[in-house]
Amino acid sequence: NFTLAKGRYGVYEEPDYGIYEAMPEVESLARVYTNDAIEVKGRNVSIKNAQLMGIHTIEFGETAQIDPHLLPEHINTYLNAMAVDQNAVLVSENFREKQGLEIGSVIYYNGANSDSVYGVIAGFVPYWPGYQATTTTEYSDGSSIVVDNYLVVAHLGQVQDAFGITPYDIWLKTGGESQFMYD
Repeated sequence: NFTLAKGRYGVYEEPDYGIYEAMPEVESLARVYTNDAIEVKGRNVSIKNAQLMGIHTIEFGETAQIDPHLLPEHINTYLNAMAVDQNAVLVSENFREKQGLEIGSVIYYNGANSDSVYGVIAGFVPYWPGYQATTTTEYSDGSSIVVDNYLVVAHLGQVQDAFGITPYDIWLKTGGESQFMYD
């Protein structure tokens, strides 16, 4: 059972992810869209190749895990801030530290199709599941360069409304066992 969805670049088959929910080993699941090549603009801000993560806040809160010591607040505090407004986004801390943005700042993010989505910053996160704050490239001469990565976490529905239905990942929370997936 699947749904055909017309995306920006073609027709995608959206599988029935309910088959995973029905597996007794699966405690919860979350649909997570990622795109590592979005452009973010705002007041005095223009960033290329930022990471966009589209999530459903309830699914994500029930499924994703992060060490509570890595965030200033519990992850659910951030998800609850997003849940009250479909335009609310969470962004990586470097948006505040290096770009000078603050809670309530407006940003616009867009993908390859140039459709722009409006977002209001609801929180800043130093770490987030699936996000790497920096990337280090090492060269053969022994030198290296560290590059900051930028993250925007938005509502999956908003992302799909703007960019169309595109492939996403399904994150599963299990009791620790994964062999059933291979079986």
